[in-house]
Amino acid sequence: MVNIMSFGSKLKRLREDKGLTQKDISKASGVSQGSISQLENNGRKFTQESVNKILESLGITEEDFFSTNLTPVEIPDKRERLIPVISWVSAGRFIDCVDVWPDCVSGEDEPVHVYRTVGKKTFGLRVNGDSMEPRFMAGDIIIVDPDIHPENGNFCVVWLNGDVSFRIFHETDQEIRLESMNNKYPEFIIKRNSRVDFRIIGKVVDMVVKKF
Repeated sequence: MVNIMSFGSKLKRLREDKGLTQKDISKASGVSQGSISQLENNGRKFTQESVNKILESLGITEEDFFSTNLTPVEIPDKRERLIPVISWVSAGRFIDCVDVWPDCVSGEDEPVHVYRTVGKKTFGLRVNGDSMEPRFMAGDIIIVDPDIHPENGNFCVVWLNGDVSFRIFHETDQEIRLESMNNKYPEFIIKRNSRVDFRIIGKVVDMVVKKF
């Protein structure tokens, strides 16, 4: 059972650390802004389903959420890793080099630090465009782990007919549906018997907010 007081306090700190507003979280999770405000001020009890939606919109598991120290510290976590960042434009070529891309080498700029357990092939992509706003803004870096297959509702990076896209993943026995967070962009529906070149590059497991 989630400790609501602890959850509300940590949610506010995590949201502010990521530079997000309550409105951003509301749009990404489907939970009303008023409810999120009450939760952050420890004045509202929440169902587990709502908690899951909020944490999913932040790209973090409940276990990681409650085990993470959100207070800045000078000593890095023992799990700290440097992740190479590959430019969004050239991301499609990553499929050919994933097995040989060296650790801690960047294809675009300086590697980024990640403080969670990730696979050896994990890489970063710089977000381009507004299709995943307001959760992911242009210039943010998403951390992609090719060793993890996304589940329904997860953020992922996919290859479709030569184009690389950042989307929300859903699948059934009949089709795969790829959604954007910005509703001005249409969803992609791929039927199981479609003759398309489709591959899942990896699940988005973390994000590094753009530094201004």
